[in-house]
Amino acid sequence: MKKQYLMLALLFLSSCSTLKQQNDEQQIVSQEEIKRDFIFLEKRVVRIQVVKKGDKYGYFQAGKIPIPCIYDDARPFVVGGDWAAVKKADKWSFVDRNGQERLPFIYEDAKSFTGLIDLAGVKKGGKWGFIDKKGQTTIPFIYDDVAPFYMGLARVEKDGQYGYINEQGEMVIPLTDDMNHPKHQHRKAELHKTLYPMVKNYSLHGYCDSTGQVVIPFIYEGAYDFWDGLAVVKKDDGSGFINSTGKEVIPPVYHFATHCNEDKLLKVQFYNLWGFINHQGQEVIPLTYERLYCFRADLAAARKDQKWGFINRADQTVIPFIYDRVSDFDGGSASVKKDGKWFSINKKGECIKRCE
Repeated sequence: MKKQYLMLALLFLSSCSTLKQQNDEQQIVSQEEIKRDFIFLEKRVVRIQVVKKGDKYGYFQAGKIPIPCIYDDARPFVVGGDWAAVKKADKWSFVDRNGQERLPFIYEDAKSFTGLIDLAGVKKGGKWGFIDKKGQTTIPFIYDDVAPFYMGLARVEKDGQYGYINEQGEMVIPLTDDMNHPKHQHRKAELHKTLYPMVKNYSLHGYCDSTGQVVIPFIYEGAYDFWDGLAVVKKDDGSGFINSTGKEVIPPVYHFATHCNEDKLLKVQFYNLWGFINHQGQEVIPLTYERLYCFRADLAAARKDQKWGFINRADQTVIPFIYDRVSDFDGGSASVKKDGKWFSINKKGECIKRCE
């Protein structure tokens, strides 16, 4: 009986020590420490991002280090995804947003879960396959490379050829050496379910259906996923939009163009200025900003005269342009940096956290 009590006491003390260690690791990081010790590896301010301290990697979020810098390498959390790939002692596994390691470190390489589907590409025995969140192999390790699943298909490479498999591992678009899918940003969105942007001869872009048939010819310098009936294409060094029949809806006159997923707005850049247009090509927010984020919680972060602020959908300044860096609003708050210090503000621009 005494032994049982002793064991329970040891377990309790061990649990307390673990909890204390986790709390210590998530303490607020001082501005001096951030400047002195951490290198931010992602260009845009996101809610949780990869940082490097010395030769180790971890994650930074809102003035804290929720996942300590203990890893030899780390991949970003994908938007919508809750497990990121991390490397320790030459092997890869996954960590969740709370810093909990979820599977054994047994893989030669790994790609983060995207949130679109609970399958991730991992490398084992020199080949790539897919596993689920239980670590079970769902698609065998037979490929030279794989891309994450997107719109129900994943691009795979084998012996220098590219094709597409479905979630069951069946080859939907056969392997070929002259056509593949360009790399794209993975978004949690319902996209066009039958047209896939493809590259032919590594130079010309067009669209195929799920059988591999060409629907929109290979005439573009770049072609991207459909969203809300439109897709960005590049032609003659400009970016514009086409519909699913291949009709040019907005001419390729912009230097950059993209969708804002939660809006029927299109973000465009002409030379060094950014703004929003609608699906008819009409300016909704004039191209007057040096940088511009998509709207979140009815506010968009924008930069003017080298300072960041927030505007509403009527192009009115809601939060003044006084910040050096900002994040999008999420849950009613945004992280901002001013005079070398990070703190959180509400939608009125009032400081609500780390206001000292």
